[in-house]
Amino acid sequence: MPANNAQKSSTSSFAARRTAIAEQDVAEGLDRACLNETKLRFLELNAMRTQRLRESLLPTQQVFLDLLPLLFHVNHASLPGYAADVPSGIANFKVGREHVKAARSVAKSFALQRDPKAEAAIDAVYLMGSCGSLAHNNRSDIDIWICTSEQLDKTGQAALQKKCSEVSAWAATLKIEAHFFIMHDQSFRDAKRAPMDVENCGRTQHYLLLDELYRSLIVAAGNMPLWWLVPDSHSENYSNYTAQLLEKRHVNAGECTDFGAPAQIPAAEFISAGVWQLYKGISSPYKALLKLMLIEAYAADPSASTLSAELKQRIYQGDYELEELDPYLQVYRRVEQYLVANEQTERLELARRCLYFKVGVKLSHAPEGETGAQPGDALDNTRFWRRDLMQKLVAEWGWRRPQLRMLDESQDWSFNEIVGEQQRLTRELVQSYRLLSTLAKRHQEQAGNSSASAEGFEQDARELNILGRQLYAIFEQKPHKVTRLAASLAQQIEQEQIHLALELNAKGKAIWIVQLAGKKDQQRETVKRAES
Repeated sequence: MPANNAQKSSTSSFAARRTAIAEQDVAEGLDRACLNETKLRFLELNAMRTQRLRESLLPTQQVFLDLLPLLFHVNHASLPGYAADVPSGIANFKVGREHVKAARSVAKSFALQRDPKAEAAIDAVYLMGSCGSLAHNNRSDIDIWICTSEQLDKTGQAALQKKCSEVSAWAATLKIEAHFFIMHDQSFRDAKRAPMDVENCGRTQHYLLLDELYRSLIVAAGNMPLWWLVPDSHSENYSNYTAQLLEKRHVNAGECTDFGAPAQIPAAEFISAGVWQLYKGISSPYKALLKLMLIEAYAADPSASTLSAELKQRIYQGDYELEELDPYLQVYRRVEQYLVANEQTERLELARRCLYFKVGVKLSHAPEGETGAQPGDALDNTRFWRRDLMQKLVAEWGWRRPQLRMLDESQDWSFNEIVGEQQRLTRELVQSYRLLSTLAKRHQEQAGNSSASAEGFEQDARELNILGRQLYAIFEQKPHKVTRLAASLAQQIEQEQIHLALELNAKGKAIWIVQLAGKKDQQRETVKRAES
């Protein structure tokens, strides 16, 4: 892993203020010391995020993190995911003691057998999304990009996909939900993507997905992104800048992946990405709503810097602390800025609620696993960083203990309270998408019929139609339609018994009543009344 040496850095040293890296034009020559300093800063961020990801996992889950690179570097019969003739080998990856130790914890007879001169089929293994962030805990899923060194043929693609599925199944035994995506940088730049499925957004997002990758990236093994080494001031000239970096051998092409740069996001992508987030909101409404609000903020001011560009600027300037570069805190701050500017206080409160539930730290309860322990205790200062950061945020928001207790005890909400929460989230998801569509169409009208705008509106209609039909079935309002609850909310109302009662109304008609057992010794709760 590129950050092996940097991983020994402490959080405090990472937070130290540094001088800005001098702006350099590759055409005029580069100062190698500046280039090395740029790499070092990104690698230190990578190491800190990796450490925080490790801290968020249970001890029994950490073996997944240690073993992950090795599973794709060697195709060993005794390790999870083995299958014959699977492309393997990760570029610039050195097997360490921690990898071998993890392998032997799974297969005692494991012995490393790989020709160090053998060609690597994989350029890098990247983690993205919430990994190592404020919003990640031991129940969060992990999105993993397996970046191949060349576009695989159908046989190689199928073999590697099968291995990924097998590794996902093994991860599930550790109570980790791992999603793998096989990516090739040139194909990504050419907008050749795998078709959409439950987890893969297909072609509904391109620049927004790239923005998320760069702001949340953890390099688990292999090559660094070439994007790290291009100053934000040269982002509009990204292709020429990177070409000269490679031609003049400031960087070895075999050390980098190049998925391109997040250019100005076309209006059509705001709409298609909004549809995708609505779809994701069916199962994960809090997470999807925050992302939908971010896309809305982007659409409201397309000329503003993306969050990945903002992160890069901060790293180059040297004026940052680790928390300030947290990808989820970045999302919240941009949403907050947008909603405050538009005086949308109710939506801001809902965004805060979404963040609080997504983080999942119950501030009205004692820290899990250490009753009586408090953040800041000498026992383990790093362990409580998520709790410390959330306490700072809720203090900013003016939230008091009764409100925290109400949110923290959501498992005791009544059925009707949960349905009300679902309806609020659904209304906001739909409203946010409508606002997003209006903004995007306005920008399209202003852009006119330019070639850039025409290119932006070339979408895969089949994928959007599939999403549209599913969303229509979920969100359409009809009499007597049973509300579908998000999985995270539905878990709170699982019942061993449902009570049915029959009554006659004043006209003698039969009325069926559905009741649930009350929580905390409350009376039965009526959840449905309907004529026979």
